[in-house]
Amino acid sequence: SVLSNNNISTTGVLNASSSAANALVLSALGNYTNSAGVSALSAASSRWLVYSAAPSGNTRNGLLPTASEFGKTFALNAPATIGAGNRFVYATSTQPSLTYAVGNDTVVYGNSYSGTPPVSYASGLVGDDILANLSIAGSPSYTGTSYVAGNAVGSGTGTLTGNTGTLTYGSAGVALGYSGFTFTAGNLTITPRPVTVTADASQSKIYGNSDPVYTYTTTSLGSGIALTGALTRVAGEPVNTYNITQGTLTTANNSNYTITYVGDVFSITPRPVTVTANASQSKVYGNSDPASYTYTNSSLGSGIALSGALTRVAGEPVNTYNITQGTLTTANNSNYTITYVGDVFSITPRAVTVTANASQTKVYGNSDPALSYAITSGSVVNGDDFTGALSRTTGENIGSYALSAGTLSLGGNYTLSINTSGKTLAITPRAITVTANSGLKKQARQADPTLTYSVTNSSLVNGDAFTGALMRAAGENVGNYALNSGTLSLNGNYALTIDTTGKFFSIENTLVLPDTYLYSMQKASTMNDRAQPIDRTLADTLIMPSMWTVENPVQVTLDNSDAKPITLIAVTTLCINMPKSASAQCGAVTFKEVPNGGK
Repeated sequence: SVLSNNNISTTGVLNASSSAANALVLSALGNYTNSAGVSALSAASSRWLVYSAAPSGNTRNGLLPTASEFGKTFALNAPATIGAGNRFVYATSTQPSLTYAVGNDTVVYGNSYSGTPPVSYASGLVGDDILANLSIAGSPSYTGTSYVAGNAVGSGTGTLTGNTGTLTYGSAGVALGYSGFTFTAGNLTITPRPVTVTADASQSKIYGNSDPVYTYTTTSLGSGIALTGALTRVAGEPVNTYNITQGTLTTANNSNYTITYVGDVFSITPRPVTVTANASQSKVYGNSDPASYTYTNSSLGSGIALSGALTRVAGEPVNTYNITQGTLTTANNSNYTITYVGDVFSITPRAVTVTANASQTKVYGNSDPALSYAITSGSVVNGDDFTGALSRTTGENIGSYALSAGTLSLGGNYTLSINTSGKTLAITPRAITVTANSGLKKQARQADPTLTYSVTNSSLVNGDAFTGALMRAAGENVGNYALNSGTLSLNGNYALTIDTTGKFFSIENTLVLPDTYLYSMQKASTMNDRAQPIDRTLADTLIMPSMWTVENPVQVTLDNSDAKPITLIAVTTLCINMPKSASAQCGAVTFKEVPNGGK
């Protein structure tokens, strides 16, 4: 029998007792629903056929055919055309197929994937089928992945694929029309790689140098790309330790990694610097030291300038003095370790030129003056002074004597140049004046005495003496004769002036009458003829000098008894006993020489 309807539902068991072919046929244009269980259809002597649209709409409830056919309808495919045995016949040509899914998994960036993801049923059962009813044998297998270890996190995932492996449908599954298997790939998610970045220990630089790249070690990056970014450090340049920080070496800048940072310190160590005092530093004695003692130093890199200054051993005399480190020390320059190489500072002699003064003179016979000079170049330091003196060529006569350096000195702190070129000490004549003495005279017919004189200006030098003599005008008669310089002279070292102005030499007759004598001139041809004294009338001596003057007026009695003429010269009061006169004649008389030589 054939039951036909759009949808067929059986709630009880349908038995076909007929042995005719195709004894029980159900033809549903839609779906078939079995509510009676595994024995819902029975055709013991024949077979049963169930036509329906598709297995997915049916509820077979354990009813198991011999086989299933697809792409056939009751209208087009009569039961006689259907294969032997109990069958489900479906209008759809699509046989059911089970889909198995490869499970999802993860892999750490940079690692190769070595996992075995699960492969399990995903979909494909139709109607009320369950896997247990399909008698599936074997198991599917994971076949591999398209993942490459270098793929970046977030740039795509790998796929995990599978195949049937040993998977097969059992007889029930085959009978129900299941054919083949499909697989869905699993997703392989790439996760960031945990990386520990550890700053290397003992990183440092010398003060004044540029910072290096701060180094570090990492845990394995696998086959991943290198990290991006760099470590940095706490700012500062003085010698010290500074924390090395993560800088830009962060997870944010390295999306394939999850970075854990372990820091350390960066040390700035003192810079070794050699300070070398410059050679040939000096000053001239008496000058101030330079503002600073100069030096060179090895490179400071980008460091700050050195602090402090060199100094030197104390002293000002000409010499060399060690230049010492002073305050230019490591203690005053904590960023440097200073090695000092010294030198010497020289104090050199001070150049001074003195020039002997021109027109230096002395008068013959005087002591030499201090030979003078002037500083014509340079200067003398306060408190210093010359010692010694210029000297000259030996000699004391008038003339010019070349000057020389002599013992003049400024001591070892000076370089003394003494210029005496063309300079002399002139010894000039010694001016001396002699004046003829007054009262020079002689008695007539006597030899001239030495005509005397006196030095009235200056003096003779010891050992020198006049030569020659004064002279007078010629003549021997009683009278005055002018004096002149005659041959009187001194050696050429003198400028001799002889003053005879108003000075005369007198020739005279002087009547010298001792106080106890009266000279008788009887028969005497001259008054110089002496006779025996005849009277004593003089109270004092009558001396008649050149002009026959009486020094102490006295009364003189002259005997002129022989009546020889007597001419008196010199004004005086004389009483002359004239025998031929009644009395003595007294009066003013003048004595003068008479031509015949009588007195």
